[in-house]
Amino acid sequence: MTDKWLHISDISPHHTTPMMRQLLQAKSECGDSLLFFRMGDFYEVFLDDALEVAGLLNLALTSRDGTDKEKRVPMCGVPVRAVDGYIAKLVRMGRSVTICEQMEDPREAKGIVKRQVVRTVTPGTVTEPELLENGRNNYLAAFLVSGDSGGAAFVDMTTGEFLTLSCSSNNGMLWDEISRLSPVEALVMDKGDSVFAASLKKRFPDLVLTIRPEEDFSRDLACDLILDTFKLSTLKGLGALEESEMALSCVGATLAYIRETQRDAVPHLALPRHYQPSAYVALDMNTQRNLELVATMGDKSKRGSLLGVLDKTQTGMGERKLRQWILHPLVGPDNITARLDAVTDLFEDVSMRLALRERLKGMPDIERLQGRITVNTGNAREVKALGTALGQIPGIRAAIAEVQSTLLKTVLQQIDPLEDIAAEIDKALMEEPPATLNEGNLIRDGYDLSLDHLRDLVRGGVNWIAALQQEERNRTGIAKLKVGYNRVFGYYIEISRGQAHLAPADYERKQTLANAERFITPALKQREEEILNAREKMESIE
Repeated sequence: MTDKWLHISDISPHHTTPMMRQLLQAKSECGDSLLFFRMGDFYEVFLDDALEVAGLLNLALTSRDGTDKEKRVPMCGVPVRAVDGYIAKLVRMGRSVTICEQMEDPREAKGIVKRQVVRTVTPGTVTEPELLENGRNNYLAAFLVSGDSGGAAFVDMTTGEFLTLSCSSNNGMLWDEISRLSPVEALVMDKGDSVFAASLKKRFPDLVLTIRPEEDFSRDLACDLILDTFKLSTLKGLGALEESEMALSCVGATLAYIRETQRDAVPHLALPRHYQPSAYVALDMNTQRNLELVATMGDKSKRGSLLGVLDKTQTGMGERKLRQWILHPLVGPDNITARLDAVTDLFEDVSMRLALRERLKGMPDIERLQGRITVNTGNAREVKALGTALGQIPGIRAAIAEVQSTLLKTVLQQIDPLEDIAAEIDKALMEEPPATLNEGNLIRDGYDLSLDHLRDLVRGGVNWIAALQQEERNRTGIAKLKVGYNRVFGYYIEISRGQAHLAPADYERKQTLANAERFITPALKQREEEILNAREKMESIE
């Protein structure tokens, strides 16, 4: 049977529509990633991507005319409101998704709407809550191996954590760290160590390997990206990382990849922290598995593991930290003693411990909220949740005000309550803002004068109509004159057919009914335009 669908290879950019040329340009920027192309209230998927997405997500496949009269352009779509869920399903299946967004209001566009690729979602760069486990990090890794030497970088875009290490590739240390940190996506250099890449895929079959060009792993690029990303004038503050050639190159590769996938929305990241696995108890892959530290050997679940037994944390942030501590037991006696003193402090002071737990209960995940907000994928509800979390910090500080251990005293001194930020968020946002940014009703009354003016215009519509109606009755002497509105014809002044001849000269006939005539005046027309445009302007301001 002849293929009825038009494929991307069948289309010449020179013999197609402006929109299709725009689509092809966006597709050329995203490679093998699936392109979600914004068209109004939907993200549409076209051509070969549509055939794949329709199958993976069980969507209805439709079509439109193509350049070939005998073949159709396949397409499918998902609502903008629900796109996160569909992206989550695709990423779980091992696919990446590129978003091409409308960059202007279609109602104001001259010609075709401007569109731009704004973001690519991959397993290691995802920020959607549907794809994340609260209690574990979502690491993007980069590895560089040459002979017996190796370097690695691990970055969690959702929390900002950035770790690097240098090690010998043949002593198992690198494999053990990969097992401990469990990255979901790994960047490896094109034409790099093929034996290492093959072994990496064999040992960690669920790890998504992404091949990157050799230039992404250059030291010069790494230095430039680090200085620019973290606004530094020198690398001196990075300690051992400056001298760790391969680890530094891996940092550059991760930053280049994040910039490529997130475009201009680079997340807030902590400075890369170079660490030595020797600072922790050596736990090889078999030991981690056999001791069932964070997952059972049978069904790989947390329940029944050491983490499952110990985890009484109240927040996702706490569970992630506990997981890290279990997988990285301390070696230094001073550090161990400091941590044990802190535990003793909370163990012996029951009332302090219970007060602290109560304050932490229901605390939103500050790290991940910040991650989504800084890459422009957050919404007003998440900003509100951040404000709620910050609002709980003074209570947390009060709960541990009487601590005795050195470690907890240090923690107490380092906590910034950020009361000004919490107050600003509370002042600006409604108690329950909508989930999307283009629905309106985000900003409180009194926060923005221009927004308040427009709201007064819309809310005052009913009162204004009543006042105008009385004013026109007095002016014309027509006692039964009515001012009304309907969605088709807008605002109007209605006079019975028998009194229509009494209409003043500035009344323009708008509609004729069986028993009445409807009119508009220049003033009413101006007011109509103001009110009808007010809601649109309100949404734009918010």
